Amino acid sequence: MNQHRITQENLRNAHLALLSFAEEFKDVYCQRMQTCIYFVCPCMHLLMHLPRKVLRIGPPICSSQWTLEHTIGNLGKEIKQHSNPFANLSQRGIRCAHVNALIAIIPDLEGNQNSGGDVMHRLCVFVRTATSTYG
Repeated sequence: MNQHRITQENLRNAHLALLSFAEEFKDVYCQRMQTCIYFVCPCMHLLMHLPRKVLRIGPPICSSQWTLEHTIGNLGKEIKQHSNPFANLSQRGIRCAHVNALIAIIPDLEGNQNSGGDVMHRLCVFVRTATSTYG
């Protein structure tokens, strides 16, 4: 379900799998007793409606707030100066935008995540290599 594109067949399979999961959850955790229905939280119930929502508004990854909330959480973890968190947060956001722009312009900067160093370090190495090669 968390794809940018989803076929009708995948949507149908997801719908059947989610319905099966919800029914099994009710059997295992609620034993279909009315007194235990509070175990079925709203997000469990919403799973059954997800495929219809995808038909109407598109895949959740394209319409949910998760991406933005995840980015805000990541930026919040990067705050180093707690005396002025909002200024620091905006600087981290600007740096993130700069890095993303550099990667869009020079895709080789993203490279292998296991190679060590951040994008700015790889940019310096890239510039030094290009300068020594061409200049």
